[in-house]
Amino acid sequence: MKPSVRAALLSGLVFPGIGQFYLKEYRRGIAIFVPVFIALCIVVVATVRSALEIVSRIQDPEMSGDVQGILGLATSHSNEHALFLNLASLVIACGWLFSIIDAYYRGKRKIQNDKVDQQINK
Repeated sequence: MKPSVRAALLSGLVFPGIGQFYLKEYRRGIAIFVPVFIALCIVVVATVRSALEIVSRIQDPEMSGDVQGILGLATSHSNEHALFLNLASLVIACGWLFSIIDAYYRGKRKIQNDKVDQQINK
């Protein structure tokens, strides 16, 4: 498998920036990895907090059996920080896509540079 394809697959299937690490472009890999990781942590923490609060309210004896009340809780939590979570989700999606494309093209460039170096050394 070509390094460009392997790097793109690593960035796409494992985590953004891993393909750049594979290509030994560590600074670029960190520059992609860190923002996506932070955005992912923000989304996960917000989701878990909302879920735990909803579960605690569901366990309240006053809410038991009130499906409409539970649905209202779920939708109100999703609307509270919608802009912030949407921005974090956008960072994740764009970072992931950019990482795949960047790893592929940087891998192709590395192959071409290696070929040129081999021709010069002959």
